[in-house]
Amino acid sequence: MHEQNDSGIFNLEVDEVAKSHLLETARWGKFLAIVGFIIIGLMVLLGLFGGMAASSFGGGGLLGGLSGVSLLLFYLLIAALYFYPCFTLYRFASNMKPAINTMNRQQFNSALGNMKALFQYMGIMTIIMLSLYGILLIFVIIGLAR
Repeated sequence: MHEQNDSGIFNLEVDEVAKSHLLETARWGKFLAIVGFIIIGLMVLLGLFGGMAASSFGGGGLLGGLSGVSLLLFYLLIAALYFYPCFTLYRFASNMKPAINTMNRQQFNSALGNMKALFQYMGIMTIIMLSLYGILLIFVIIGLAR
């Protein structure tokens, strides 16, 4: 059903305005991905040093009883969840610029595939987070009803 003869929107060509938008999107995408990788590195370092600090203080005070290992695991989990969208955004940006400049259809399709993967991942994560918030809300309502 997705295949059509060489007519209609599936034979769409990218004009100069669309090329300009895609190139600018790729530049911003590469910037955001690199900043994301830096933030991931900082999260890992914060997890390591925060974990050591929490262990040395015994997990009391402001840390609310979190052990150093659990703090480290928390930051590593967040960094791991953040890595994939940064990686797919970087791959989108890295493929889009040469695809537009050389008119390489395979690279162009690869770039769009990475954009699709990014949006798919973000959509799934949004569904998961909304579900967790919904479950949390149910528990809060049950807790308040007691």
